Amino acid sequence: MKSKLAKKRDNPRSTYWKRRADALWGEYQHLPNVCAMHGASGHTCAGKLEAHHIISRSVVCLRHEPTNGVLLCSLGHKYCTRLSPHAAPVGFTSWLERWYPVKAAWVKANLWRTGQPDYKAACEKLEAAIKQQASTRNP
Repeated sequence: MKSKLAKKRDNPRSTYWKRRADALWGEYQHLPNVCAMHGASGHTCAGKLEAHHIISRSVVCLRHEPTNGVLLCSLGHKYCTRLSPHAAPVGFTSWLERWYPVKAAWVKANLWRTGQPDYKAACEKLEAAIKQQASTRNP
């Protein structure tokens, strides 16, 4: 007879794996540790760094895709009236296309993708991506 935790670990779509994937996705997005919108240009950031899902996290099959995110300060994430994905989605889309064309192309290619999530596989993919980023920073 299996414990409740063992049963959850056997189910790749359980909340156990979903929570773990959420944490790993956030960790991966925070690896650059600089606001994608303001940090590289030398502009002043406001607030803490926040990971933003480019395609809504409610699209469960893309929720944990490493490409489906960008790290922004709270000003760029929620409050900037010209570029914030929440306050000015058209401006954000233009900004993304200009500064991150590979991500913008990925968004266009996957915008209407549907499917069932596999949170356990997402965890494995994110753990590998985090490990790869760490090895490229500290050879």
